[in-house]
Amino acid sequence: MAAAWHVEDFRGSHFGGVLQVLETALTADAIGRSAFVRKVLLDPALECEGAPVALVGGRPAGFGLAVAPWKSAEDVSDQSPAGFITLLAVLPEYRRRGIGSSLLERCEAYLRQAGARECRISPYPRGYFAPGVDMRAYAQGVEFLLRRGYEIVSRPVSMACDLTRFVEPAWLEGRHAELAAEGFTLEAYRPERIPALMHFLRREFAEDWLRFAQSAIEDIERGETPERVFMACLGEEVVGFSHYQRERFGPIGVAKEY
Repeated sequence: MAAAWHVEDFRGSHFGGVLQVLETALTADAIGRSAFVRKVLLDPALECEGAPVALVGGRPAGFGLAVAPWKSAEDVSDQSPAGFITLLAVLPEYRRRGIGSSLLERCEAYLRQAGARECRISPYPRGYFAPGVDMRAYAQGVEFLLRRGYEIVSRPVSMACDLTRFVEPAWLEGRHAELAAEGFTLEAYRPERIPALMHFLRREFAEDWLRFAQSAIEDIERGETPERVFMACLGEEVVGFSHYQRERFGPIGVAKEY
């Protein structure tokens, strides 16, 4: 006989069990303690009603996370709100029992009640774990969502590189020299560049890029390495930007004309 299960809102005592669910079920994503605290628990838009937990025998067996960012005081958008589901996971041994469907329905109901007109999977600008669903790693999950009326509207690319085996390509040194001769410089963060960097990001990229840069600079000013942020500069102008935060690199980009 299958073990009984039920779904309830997230609370602090679920923390360790939910982390185990995410580590076991989401094999293509590194969602550890720090990432969960930073991107979930400290998100001003988090409401426990939007974070259902499936329990089997009192232990978490599944977890979902829905976010309505306009409910946060930090969001002042006048646009029609779109809600986000950034996490949906069920332990393998408890799948095909209706747990995933129940978690999804709870997330959708929360967003609907909050005023969302549509639901998007993954690309929550303030705290996504991956830019989209990994089509190969989570093929069953994609089919699960398609059967429930979701559509594939874009295919963002998340890339990885083994830095322990990285070798700088031979052509790179020559390209550095060419760019230097043209007046370009590559610089780690320094506060004198902040006005030009903010102007560059506002002009060239979406609003969340500005937020990433601001957050990284705040961390640097608290003591982290200035090399978390690099800028490509031409005279007084910033024309390129790169950034990393713990386990992820990006965003990275340059001005359109370059």
